[in-house]
Amino acid sequence: MIGTNWRGFRVIAWVGQALLTIFVIVAALQGNWLNALALACFLVVSLVFVIKDDRLPTLFDFLFVVAALLNAAGWVWGLFYMPGPYDEIVHAYTTRTYATGTKRGRADRANTSEHDLCGGSVGDLRFKAF
Repeated sequence: MIGTNWRGFRVIAWVGQALLTIFVIVAALQGNWLNALALACFLVVSLVFVIKDDRLPTLFDFLFVVAALLNAAGWVWGLFYMPGPYDEIVHAYTTRTYATGTKRGRADRANTSEHDLCGGSVGDLRFKAF
C-alpha cells in the first residue's frame, strides 16, 4: 500500500512544477505578460511549499502542486469565468488542501492517523469543506 510519505508523490510534484514552468513560458511566448506573471506567482508559491518538505508528508507536496495547477489554469485561461462547477470544485479542493496541510504541519507526526491526515471520511469532508 502506498503511504502518505511515498517518494513517488514528490516526483510527481516536481513533474507538476515542470508543467507549471512550461505554462509560464507558453503564456510569455503568447505575449500574455499578466498571465505569465500570475503563473510565475503560482510557481513560486508551490515551489516554496514543495521545498519546505521537512514537516509535511510527500502527499501534500503532490496535492498542493495540483491545487496550484488547477488554480493557475482556471485564472489564466478563464476557466473560473465559464459556466459550470470548475470554480467551486477547485476552490473547495484548494481550501481543503491548504487547511489539511497546515493542520498536519502543526500536528505531531506520530499522533496523527492517516484518516485525520486525509481529512477523515467523505461525510466529514462534506461538512468541513462547505
